[in-house]
Amino acid sequence: MGRAVVKCIGITCAVCLACALGAPAPAFADEPAAEPALAPPPAPSSAPAPSPAAVMPAAAPADPVAAPAPFAPEAPVAAPRLVRHSRAPELAATVVAGGLLVATVVGFQRWNAAHDRRRAAQWEHRTPEEHQANIDDTVRWQHRSWALLAGTFVAGGVASFLWTRHQTFRHFSVHPTDDGTGAGVSYGGPL
Repeated sequence: MGRAVVKCIGITCAVCLACALGAPAPAFADEPAAEPALAPPPAPSSAPAPSPAAVMPAAAPADPVAAPAPFAPEAPVAAPRLVRHSRAPELAATVVAGGLLVATVVGFQRWNAAHDRRRAAQWEHRTPEEHQANIDDTVRWQHRSWALLAGTFVAGGVASFLWTRHQTFRHFSVHPTDDGTGAGVSYGGPL
């Protein structure tokens, strides 16, 4: 009965009172059925059942003058410890993305220069081999420029991910300007 009383305390007063009066405890889904009582239940009598107040001990009246008992001091709550992770991967990825961005700009300038040389060479009398070399140079810088641009986007995405991966709070918001002609966009949280 002791285990059933402890388990019943949180359910309702009626069940707890029934347990205190000696009624069989209700069966719970996570425990096996209760064992049969060793003694047979008392025979029903014509006497009225005792009231709960008669069975439960009376509580001592509280002294209205006495000061209330002090609360036990709460255990100090430790402040969350912020762990500062190394920024080496983020910095390395940013350097790589910046280097690829510079290389992309240089590649597009070289492609533009090669294209200008090819157009200028069309009006000059040159050999077919020189003309084909100009075309090959233009196509080579075109392919390099597009490959560098793709690498720049990939490296920029990796760097962005690395810079934001340790954030505990992320948000995205769009705020219209006061005059209604534009908006400000913010993403992220504290770095």
